[in-house]
Amino acid sequence: MRRSRFFPILIFLVFVLFLVPFGSGHAKPARLRIATATMGGTWYPMGVGFANLITDKLKGESITMTAQSSAGSIENINMLREGETELAMLIGFLGKMAWDGMGQFQGKSFKGFRSILAMQTNLRHDVILADKAKTGTFADLDGFHYNVGAAGSGAEQTISIILKALNIKIKSEHLGYSQAVEAIKDRRIDGGTFAAVPPVPGVTELFNSPTKVSLLNFTQQQLAQINATLNAWIMLTIPANTYPKQTQPVQTLGEPIFMACRADLEEEVVYKILKTLYANMDEMAKVHAQGRTFFQKIEGLPVPLHPGAIRYWKEQGFAIPAHLTP
Repeated sequence: MRRSRFFPILIFLVFVLFLVPFGSGHAKPARLRIATATMGGTWYPMGVGFANLITDKLKGESITMTAQSSAGSIENINMLREGETELAMLIGFLGKMAWDGMGQFQGKSFKGFRSILAMQTNLRHDVILADKAKTGTFADLDGFHYNVGAAGSGAEQTISIILKALNIKIKSEHLGYSQAVEAIKDRRIDGGTFAAVPPVPGVTELFNSPTKVSLLNFTQQQLAQINATLNAWIMLTIPANTYPKQTQPVQTLGEPIFMACRADLEEEVVYKILKTLYANMDEMAKVHAQGRTFFQKIEGLPVPLHPGAIRYWKEQGFAIPAHLTP
């Protein structure tokens, strides 16, 4: 009698065990979000393409992802902190400030996130109405009505540092990239800042419009003044003809950027995301002109790597520097 009562239970337990995946190669189902930036820049379309790729390739393993537009790095860090997103694109120095509790994050250090990969360096695009240009350098902005980016964005934080370092005063506007494009075309503002990987859709739209615009240059002296305040920028070039009717190269500032995730995201999920992304870079090339090179490796990352990322990059033959080990 006793055997007959427990035998069906034993059979059921054996059946359940066969249904449970063995080993560490199986990730738990995950519905992920990635915070990007405002529409009209590069981060948002690249984030959408990235999320679509991960969903398409990993939905069979119940891993899906959606891209979220946002105000940029500052909001993205807060979203990571509050659990409102699992992944985010961040400007390097702002991620480091959040980690160390400096600047905007004074007294609010946040170490609940990890880096997973470096991204192609943002280039500053400071666009003004062509008839407003005098020297053609960033100094022309003095006294302008100028869009500094959405409130709480990395663009706003960045330009505030630059303006203060160069002692330039402006009348600030706080618009997303798409709204700024329309305001410049209508001459309601004198210009705006667009920090992204070129070609930036909003900047292309401006150069294609009947409203004539120019891109401002930075000088080496200006770079030195800015980096004396916060050493976070390098001088890079926007090549001639990157945009319609842009016949001259533009010397501008580069801002290293990276992708981060919450520290509590499952190791296997992060590993599979990276493995899937880098195995399908041809798909990203269809999203943007720089899609094949937008996602970089681990050079220049400002905060430690996630364990799932360490596993992936070690498989790729990378030696993980001590400062990137949690």
